[in-house]
This record gives sequence, C-alpha cells and structure tokens, in this order.
Amino acid sequence: MSKKDITLVFDEEKCVGCGMCAKDCPAGCFDISDGKAHLKNGFCLYCGHCEAVCSQHALHFEGYDDELLEFTETPRVDPDSLLDALKARRSVRHFDKKPVEKEKIEKIIEAGRITPTAVNRQGTSFVVLNEEIDKYEKIALKTFPGNHKPGFFFKGAPLAIVIISSDTVSASLAASNMALMSEALGLGVFYSGYYTMATKLSKKLRKTFGLNKKNKVVTTLVIGYPGVKYYRSAHRNAANIKWF
Repeated sequence: MSKKDITLVFDEEKCVGCGMCAKDCPAGCFDISDGKAHLKNGFCLYCGHCEAVCSQHALHFEGYDDELLEFTETPRVDPDSLLDALKARRSVRHFDKKPVEKEKIEKIIEAGRITPTAVNRQGTSFVVLNEEIDKYEKIALKTFPGNHKPGFFFKGAPLAIVIISSDTVSASLAASNMALMSEALGLGVFYSGYYTMATKLSKKLRKTFGLNKKNKVVTTLVIGYPGVKYYRSAHRNAANIKWF
C-alpha cells in the first residue's frame, strides 16, 4: 500500500488541546493554538504516533486495512522470563517433519509486519517457502559453489521465510522479532546465511522472488519443530562494554 492511499483525518471537535500530538510527532507536523491542535504542512511519516497518543482519538488514519488495539496499560513481557528464553534458544539444525500450522506461520509474519521500519517505509516483504520448499532448495543447490546435497540449506525443515527489503536494518529487526515469535510458538529457528547468498547467485531465484537492484534478501529464517532437545544454556563471553 502506498502512502498516497493513506489520509490523516482530524476531528477538531474531539480535540482537547493537550498538545501530545505536537509533542510526540517526530516530523513536527502539529502546533497548538487557541486550545486546539492544528496540522501543519509538514513531511508526515504516517507513523501513527499522533493517533496512538491522542487520548480522545481525535486523529485517525484512513486507508489501512488492519484494526487498532486499545490499551488501558501498555503490555509488557516479563523481563526475567524473556532473558531466560533468550539464553535457552539455540540455532536448530535438526527438525521434525511435522508441518508448521498456517496459524503459526501467520503469527510469525505478523511479528515481522508490525516491526518498526526506517522513516516508516514499511518496505519489508516476505516469501514463504512451505509446500514447495524442496523445489526452491534444489534451485539454490544448482548455483551454489560446492557439491551439496538436499538439506544443506534448510536442514530438512518444513518451512523457510525469506525476508526481503532495501533496508538491511529494518529487515534484520523484523527477522529478530519473527525468530522470537517462532520460539514463543514452540518452534526452532536457524538463520540460513548460505541460502541468502544463493539468492544473489541464482537468476531464477531473483526473478521468482521479485528481487531487483534495490530489494535484496537480507536473511532467511528456517523454521520447524525441533528434532533435538537442549538441557542447558551455552557459555558466552562477558559483554564488552565502555561506560561513559
């Protein structure tokens, strides 16, 4: 969806002049005068901060097809549980053949979709390799250096999600959130750097995935039910920190 299809609607009657929209807008699109907010001619990022921060919902965007959630309190993840989950995760290279349910795939994609993007471009897209995952591994094997066998890229997993963007940082953040969601759903995750490399070498994959000079595969998540169980965390060196 293009930003040209999005319209910011302001209901002045609902506005109580609290000034939060002006305070929180990263582009400075609002000012406050005569006890009301006023929209200036600025470079709107369509980030939705003004709509989210307005207690009276005097501002809203039209054109999006998703529904907003109302919060009385900001949801928080328990920090100790999150840290334990991060310590427990491993890069899974052995998967069960059990397919990943569509509902779980959709939640993983949703975690990537709602991830913040630079200047709110929302330019990250996803290719789901599911029922035809073997086909697209074989295509990569034909162009990748070395004599590798099926399973080299995807480790026998039933699912891989290729994450595409012109912005490496935004796509990497999306991948991280998607990996966390996968773990929360009881799935294992492996980052296939070799498959990401293969998409640069294979003209057929580039054409199939709609890649061009701007959009590239930033990373590939291999996902499935783990075929191995880990009983403890792995050692890590102490953080290298400079305090100022």
